[in-house]
Amino acid sequence: MSFLLPGWFRYPGIVFILAGSVLAYIRFSMGIKPDFLEMQTFAVYSSYFDSKFFQLIGNNMSEEIIGVLVVSGLGFLAFARDKNESVITIHLRVRALFISMYAELCFLILSFVFFYGLAFVYMLILDVCFPLVIFILVYRISLLRRKQVKNA
Repeated sequence: MSFLLPGWFRYPGIVFILAGSVLAYIRFSMGIKPDFLEMQTFAVYSSYFDSKFFQLIGNNMSEEIIGVLVVSGLGFLAFARDKNESVITIHLRVRALFISMYAELCFLILSFVFFYGLAFVYMLILDVCFPLVIFILVYRISLLRRKQVKNA
């Protein structure tokens, strides 16, 4: 039994990552918040000037859209089945998962020790994508190394 997504999920994953990255650049580097994304949305908990629970709040949804695009794209890319899935690729996936979790723990511990206030919140935001990025990198590099050894 495999928990992997079908291989074609890789393509929307790449599109989502690229779209989210472009939108993140527009939003954070250029400071643009499109007016049409300003809307009332349901919030379980919201805390700006006052705390609100289970209410509709006014919010520009640009950051949320960026987050959903990037995280879902990384998830699709990380967990899409390869053409030649085998016991070896499953082993490489598990190894990459452990390495990414160890890297995640180190990242989180270093964030606790060296970042404070709002900078720590920014590190936690980065921490959402960090394990998936490390997993993808370690797994793809492992596949390339295996292919090079196999061809040599």
